[in-house]
Amino acid sequence: MVRNILKLFLITSIFLSCQSETQEKESNVALGTPALFTYLTPDKTQIDFVNTIQELEQFNILLYENLYNGGGVAIGDINNDGLNDIYFSGNTVSNKLYLNQGDFVFKDITESSGTNGGLGFKTGISMVDVNQDGYLDIYVCKSGVANPQQRANTLYINNGDLTFSEQAKEYGLDDMSYTAQAYFFDSDSDGDLDVYMINHPNNWKESNRINLMQDASGNLVKTIPPTYDYISDRYYEQTASGFIDRSETAGILNNTFSHSAVIADFNNDAKLDLYICNDYIGSDQLLINQGDHTFKDEVTDFFKHTSFSSMGSDAGDVNNDGLIDIFTLDMSPKDNYRRKMMSMAQNYDKFEKLIKYNFGAQFPNNTLQINTGQNKFLDISFIDNVAQSEWSWSVLMADFDNDGFKDIHVTNGYLRDITNNDYRQYEFDRLQRQLKAKELTLLEWIELIPSDPVSSFLFQNQGGLRFVDKSAPWGSGPPAFSSGSAYGDLNNDGYLDIVVNNLNKAPFIMKNTGAEILENTYLSVSFTPKSRAKALGSRVQLLLDDGSVLTEYYQPSRGFYSSSQHNLHFGIKKGLKPLSLDILWPDQTAQTVNALGSESHIVVAKDGQIKTTKSETTTPFFVDNTELLSSNFAHKENEFIDFKVQQLLHKKLSEEGPAIAIGDVNGDGLEDLYFGGALSFSGQILLQGANGRWSPNTTPFIEDKMSEDVDAVFFDYDNDGDLDLYVVSGGNEYPKDHALYADRLYINNGFGNFTRDTTALPELFNSGSVVRVFDHNKDGLQDLYIGGFVSPGRYPEAPRSTLLYNRGDKFIDRTKDWSEGLEFLGMISDAIFADLDGDASEELIIAGEWLPITVFSLVDDKWTNSTQHFGLHNTRGWWQSIATVDTNNDGRLDIIAGNLGLNSIFKASEKEPTTLIYKDFDNNGSIDAILCTYNDGVSYPIHNRDRMLNHMVMLKKRFTRYAPYARATIDEIFTPEELEDTAILTATTFEHAVFINNGKGSFNRSALPFETQWSVLSSIAPWDIDHDGQMELIVGGNYYGTDAEFSRYDASIGNILRTGKDGAFDVLPFAETGLILDGNVRQLRILEIGKEPYLLMVRNNDSFKLFKPTRITKK
Repeated sequence: MVRNILKLFLITSIFLSCQSETQEKESNVALGTPALFTYLTPDKTQIDFVNTIQELEQFNILLYENLYNGGGVAIGDINNDGLNDIYFSGNTVSNKLYLNQGDFVFKDITESSGTNGGLGFKTGISMVDVNQDGYLDIYVCKSGVANPQQRANTLYINNGDLTFSEQAKEYGLDDMSYTAQAYFFDSDSDGDLDVYMINHPNNWKESNRINLMQDASGNLVKTIPPTYDYISDRYYEQTASGFIDRSETAGILNNTFSHSAVIADFNNDAKLDLYICNDYIGSDQLLINQGDHTFKDEVTDFFKHTSFSSMGSDAGDVNNDGLIDIFTLDMSPKDNYRRKMMSMAQNYDKFEKLIKYNFGAQFPNNTLQINTGQNKFLDISFIDNVAQSEWSWSVLMADFDNDGFKDIHVTNGYLRDITNNDYRQYEFDRLQRQLKAKELTLLEWIELIPSDPVSSFLFQNQGGLRFVDKSAPWGSGPPAFSSGSAYGDLNNDGYLDIVVNNLNKAPFIMKNTGAEILENTYLSVSFTPKSRAKALGSRVQLLLDDGSVLTEYYQPSRGFYSSSQHNLHFGIKKGLKPLSLDILWPDQTAQTVNALGSESHIVVAKDGQIKTTKSETTTPFFVDNTELLSSNFAHKENEFIDFKVQQLLHKKLSEEGPAIAIGDVNGDGLEDLYFGGALSFSGQILLQGANGRWSPNTTPFIEDKMSEDVDAVFFDYDNDGDLDLYVVSGGNEYPKDHALYADRLYINNGFGNFTRDTTALPELFNSGSVVRVFDHNKDGLQDLYIGGFVSPGRYPEAPRSTLLYNRGDKFIDRTKDWSEGLEFLGMISDAIFADLDGDASEELIIAGEWLPITVFSLVDDKWTNSTQHFGLHNTRGWWQSIATVDTNNDGRLDIIAGNLGLNSIFKASEKEPTTLIYKDFDNNGSIDAILCTYNDGVSYPIHNRDRMLNHMVMLKKRFTRYAPYARATIDEIFTPEELEDTAILTATTFEHAVFINNGKGSFNRSALPFETQWSVLSSIAPWDIDHDGQMELIVGGNYYGTDAEFSRYDASIGNILRTGKDGAFDVLPFAETGLILDGNVRQLRILEIGKEPYLLMVRNNDSFKLFKPTRITKK
């Protein structure tokens, strides 16, 4: 990535040369537009601080892994003169305090102020008014060194005359843990500041081990260390006599490598909570404030997954909905070469063990967690790929262009590329042997570790939760080893500047030129010095004259090891005006400032004691009635790892169930259910009783439990007036053509008792996916279409799809007679029969992976592919679900289709499709399927070298090191001869879509609303919920069986779409739906209990949920 970014910088003249820092103001021009940020030199700013790391034999990266994490930045007005000052932490050098003289000129007052940080390895820094005297104090955290006395944190109390007194011990804040950063906040709303310190152990050998112990009940649980001294996070309550350590009673003792935290009210209960970012094996934590100086970790309830190596973090309202969202950083490069050179292959066994033992689902990428307001956060980081930004440290979310939306700045770089795969796998052992043989010194070894500086990132928020990478045109900076960062308006021009602490290089003083090149305005809000401490944690909302509301939360400690300005900054887009300001103080009193006028800066003093009241809420469309379901309404998946059969799979193929069928099987007027089991688990009939209770029956299905049930349907096979049952067998566990892939037919005796008919079906041993009922020859007997899914162990080869003719006494395979091109169409996911052209004859519409939305029409008594006739041939995707509904009330059926969605590392378009190239390259009898995606305009295999070479041993001689493979395209990995006769599949769209029937024999495609694109769309339930004549769509899905390297698809809790004019959809806000359709959702079905309709949510490897509509006015 470094090479590509440098090339781009040269082309666009952002930086004329690496030496251009000698100029005060660089051209920073991209495509003729001045850059948003220019870089001021030490000659201009008089800031001569450099965080120089001097490696020693007794203190280096091999002995202390946090050595290169860097230092922090704190921005604040220490003398209340209206100018933001800057404080830097130096790990092994003196901290520096610079007084703002105006016009970006600063004066070093470190020695005169007495704030050099003292001895020890300095890390995080904060500016906060600890003693509430109206002046910002400085708190310095320390770590690294073995001597506890040199790890004692430092508190500089501001004397009000540009001098400070060190009083950590007097205040009880001289903690000697291995501390990264401290976060001051009022945890109990008593008006003073408590503090939470994030710390880490010093036993690096244990950092990535899953250490378990037996609890009193004999269960394996996380190991408890012999002592938490110095290693655990710490929580201090401020009392009249100083700060008191309440860590043990607070319930926050841990053994994790913490890097940063976010303070906010995450569950809207008026108490400040903490999100803790933890590196290595320890999962992130969400400490929900219980209000009595205790906290409860609820991270797995609020978050579906987290970053694996969580670094810096920030919080803010990125979509202006009034809810606080979170961004966390990891160490995943965006560039193809860097990703394959720096990233380690993920072990799926280890991933499953993390889940099993409550370490949580963790993936090696950034997360942008969007707050739904329902105590659920959804990560959408891959939509615009803010998920990958190198080995990243600090993230700042702030409105840098004053357009009313928070942008994102990310710092990057690690001085020694210790994760470089060529170094790690080949050079490390050699150097270690040389060291033992005294052929080189330890410092000489360290100098041989690769060292590649990288550039930071800037992402512009476009609104609507869409981001674009503006690193080059905005001027994100030259390659460096950047760590802590903070924002602040250093010259009071209304645009936020950025200060970045670099390793072994002068800090970046990034002057924002927005005042010169943009026409947006701003409002800066500050609190009076005496109100400032009591305001920490406040929510401030600015109402604009277009009705939009901008939200800021007062918490300066953010990013990584750093603290940003104390003024709250509101960017205001050109043409808009501020109307009023609403402040919700930490003690839950409210205050409003009206008639803002043309002021650009206002100062707020705490005024009044108006207690807030909960606002009225709209009755949601649904309420959760899961308590009506028995414990039988659950699915258990068998343990099977598909990646051990085909290492290059991007997802499992063995977790497509459970099957579900609904119908009245005993003639009592109540709907009953069949839901199928995974391999080794029996399917069962659940008979509904008049009292709402369910009677399970597994007896007819126990003998077939070694088959995996993936779909099922109730239908009257024998025309005797009751419902029989057809069950599709699927999965990937058995070899191709295994007898346990045979589908099953169960005959109903009329009372809901079923017996398997072993003679009625032809011998078909295909791993299937879907069954649909139709009457091909209009003889009154119901025929069947069965979609084939995959040839087990040979992805992406697909088995036959079949058409079964119901002769009355058995089914006959008539696929070849009744169809053309249907039998080996591909991997089928879903299907439906519907009349698309109004000719009174139904079409068969099929969704599948690597297929377009495919239509077969009955022509001369034969099902013929009419996809191109309907204009759907250019829609190849990874389609998962399909439904038909008249969305615009024009009398014609439209098509709704669920795809992969946009929130994935995989991207697809006509110009840059995702491709799958496959054949038996190594002639060992198995299929080698190589998935390729585009990166910076070039298509590369997605898998890293280890995975590829483990799968095809023949490549080990071609790629003896990682670097050549990291640069290789598919035609550089294989010879022209080997690429002959390869099969290629392509996908050109991953969007969920609606296809509007134009009445002219074809369809017009448009994307479903953005909110639906956050995850896989597995199921679509059309339902006129309130009987207003307008059809709603309830959509949901997720998929958990992905390769651990690519993150799973879990960012959906379901949506309700209301159809409108021309088939357009409105998305109901999460709070109005009443639905939490979370988890590994497979199907959404309407189920009648008694005579009332409910929504049944069916999940893989989880319990089901039931929701009752609240707005039905008539049946």
